[in-house]
Amino acid sequence: MLESDPKRQAVHTLRGYAYQIWQSLYEWISLSEEEVLYLEGAEDLDRLGPQSAETTQVKYVHSGSVTLNSQDILYSIAHFWEHKKRNPNIKIQYRFLTTAERGKELSSPFGDKKGLDFWDDCKYGETDLSPLRDFLLTKDSLPDDLKDFIKNADNESLRSELIIGIIWDTGNPDKPYLEELIRKKLVLHGDRLSFLPSDSERSLDTLVRATYET
Repeated sequence: MLESDPKRQAVHTLRGYAYQIWQSLYEWISLSEEEVLYLEGAEDLDRLGPQSAETTQVKYVHSGSVTLNSQDILYSIAHFWEHKKRNPNIKIQYRFLTTAERGKELSSPFGDKKGLDFWDDCKYGETDLSPLRDFLLTKDSLPDDLKDFIKNADNESLRSELIIGIIWDTGNPDKPYLEELIRKKLVLHGDRLSFLPSDSERSLDTLVRATYET
């Protein structure tokens, strides 16, 4: 076997694709009768209801953590803002779903708090938004119109139009746990229709294949 550079190997990328497929399948079998799921639309997963939409970016991380200073996080904030501009008549919820845990910013701009935890705190009225506002205004990767909004918006508008609209869904379990969760959900659904557990489990391969092809 030839010596290779581990940094250039595609294993982690392939695991990321596989993880996205399993997350897509979980969303599919979790839809209500009024909802529709689109794959690779605005984001990796778009779950649309009659009057609202949840768009999800799936990020598989083999090791390490994410912070409010991570490029993936900052890009997600910018993407959410763009989705809101393109779809002004739809209530949009943006979800950044990742296997990574939350880390703490090196510069400690939020004191002892992790930045993503502080973002969540800012969804509630009693939290001072100034540290978050000041932090975001230093980020060149955010679009100018968003930074203008962050700078000039009152606290309630900043909270309702930006902060509340983004969910940092971190620390998600890896594929084996997700696969078992889906398997149990299929068996439970089949039980309500009087199918044997073994029959329900056999549907899993077909559903995975359909998700992959979509």
